Amino acid sequence: MKYTRTAAVLAVITGSMLLVACTLRGGPYPGVPELLPAGSVNQRGRPGAAPRVLYRIDDNRYFEDASEAGHFCENGSPIYYVDKAQGIRSYVVKMDGASMGSNFIIDAANDQYLIGPVTRGNTDCSSGGGYCRGDRLPYSTDAGRTWKRAEALSPSDPMSVSGSIVYEVDSGFDTTQSLDLSKDSPSRRDWRVVSKNGQLPQSRKTPIDNIFHCNSKGKE
Repeated sequence: MKYTRTAAVLAVITGSMLLVACTLRGGPYPGVPELLPAGSVNQRGRPGAAPRVLYRIDDNRYFEDASEAGHFCENGSPIYYVDKAQGIRSYVVKMDGASMGSNFIIDAANDQYLIGPVTRGNTDCSSGGGYCRGDRLPYSTDAGRTWKRAEALSPSDPMSVSGSIVYEVDSGFDTTQSLDLSKDSPSRRDWRVVSKNGQLPQSRKTPIDNIFHCNSKGKE
């Protein structure tokens, strides 16, 4: 009897250790938790699916659509940022189709300042969030761990970021304007015209993707 009880206790302990190990390991990459594995169901009982990659900076860093199966690439779909090397997965913004397909460049040499796709205010509204008017630019100053919002010019204008400076081509006036993300709470009045040629500056290191797109296959 003692042996049986001891064996049972050891089995419980072993199972608990394995569960903890799996929890710490998270998803398919070390330190990156899995959002909703394919074949599982969410809290509403709907089927899960592997997230779809929307934009790659490099082999370790990318944005993905984490919608339910059958709802990828829809307005309002949640976009997450992933950094496999640093174990980061963070919510960025809700998808707005107006910003899909426009030139979008994140300098792959950047390791601190990042931007996400611009959304129209009514697509990114949330109770008490204060984002219900105007176009909003998601940006991060801590390598993608957390995200803030700044006022942008348009969701469909070409855009890039290098260092702490965001560049956006104002297609209405064919000028290039810039915004410094290192400032506290940058606003629309902080945008400055830096060029009248209407072109984005050259990146120090070219990213894998140059537009936000919807990859229906979602392959890694």
